[in-house]
Amino acid sequence: MRALGCCGADPTVPRRPPRRMRGRWVWVGLLGVPLLALYLHLPPPRLSPELLSWRSSGAFFTYKERSIFYRDSAGAVGSSDVVVLLHGFPTSSYDWNKIWEGLTLRFHRVVALDFVGFGFSDKPRPHRYSIFEQASIVEGLLRHLGLHRYGINLVSHDYGDTVAQELLHRSQKPFWDRPPCRVPKKPSPPPPAFMAESEKAGMGGVGFRPESRPRVGDLGIPCVPSQLWGFLNSLPKFFLLSRGGAVPRYEHNRTGSILIKSLCLSNGGIFPETHRPRLIQKVLKDGGLLAPIITRLMNFFFFSRGLGAVFGPYTQPSQAEYWDMWAAVRTNDGHLVVDSILQYINQRKKHRERWVGALKATSVPLHLIYGPLDPVNPHPEFLQLYKRVLPASTVSVLDDHISHYPQLEDPTGFLNAYLSFIDSF
Repeated sequence: MRALGCCGADPTVPRRPPRRMRGRWVWVGLLGVPLLALYLHLPPPRLSPELLSWRSSGAFFTYKERSIFYRDSAGAVGSSDVVVLLHGFPTSSYDWNKIWEGLTLRFHRVVALDFVGFGFSDKPRPHRYSIFEQASIVEGLLRHLGLHRYGINLVSHDYGDTVAQELLHRSQKPFWDRPPCRVPKKPSPPPPAFMAESEKAGMGGVGFRPESRPRVGDLGIPCVPSQLWGFLNSLPKFFLLSRGGAVPRYEHNRTGSILIKSLCLSNGGIFPETHRPRLIQKVLKDGGLLAPIITRLMNFFFFSRGLGAVFGPYTQPSQAEYWDMWAAVRTNDGHLVVDSILQYINQRKKHRERWVGALKATSVPLHLIYGPLDPVNPHPEFLQLYKRVLPASTVSVLDDHISHYPQLEDPTGFLNAYLSFIDSF
């Protein structure tokens, strides 16, 4: 016979919770489900006056049915220089707001965009986000603005560094891999901006417009005659000849539509081996069941805590600045595509040879502005590798307390370092 416990109860039979406790759980469920549903459908925060002003000062263009936000400011009179700014993850073009005015005093045109999936641009889902697509969007924007024939000064940060590396790679086509040029019978007069630049350079107003010189193509370089191009184009294209020998053709589009005049990088995962992504980034980039749950539950508290960890202790954003960053992420439900965008970390590893190779092979002036307290690209490992791999590049190291966002943490130091670089060539 079974031994009976106190009051005759059988100890081997699990006890049912009291009716009162069961009632409490029912109430928790009844209240929790609608509260969770309400939380998951919260509208994005209202834009601050500063962020509204930034958006109203910009415009949109369409790239493959996607609406892309950009800003384009006319700046210094008498200059023909163009600077294009490429932002990082997970923020937007608003990252450049503190140095924008200073750049307009030096450059004729200052351009920035929100990559697809960021800021005020469209954030499609499901969508396969890639660095290659973002580079093509930059090329499309410059064609849209009529700047694809100008020498472009690129300034990039974080995620934007990798986009800049891809653009640099595309600009390094072999001589015979360029499209045939179209030389007009009658050279058209160069525009005033080019005339001013040529006079400034002591060329007597000859101008730099490619068509104004005989047998020069759209990129300002000698072109392949159409007959020779037709012959080369008929050959099997398994390989392209280059200065380094025969190399396989990459599967990705290499339009080479941008003539890069200079490139300034800042804190970013240029080398996958020294890149230290945050824990949440590691979880999200690998996908899995947790990724959609985490992105759905993402909120301002966790966002600001995570972002604050990559700012210096004395250069933390204000509460209002955190809200501006979060509002830009939440616009168009951007928090739901974070895991898809984070595939760029895997892309960096896969295409390291392509993107690091572009930096090693380039002949354009190259510079790095670096915040040394960066936990994502830590000092001294990152800087030592950078100097060893790219000895021709110049480097500006900011104060010891500057971290991953140098253009926001030390805008004056960042701007001075960049303008000194521009004035050096």
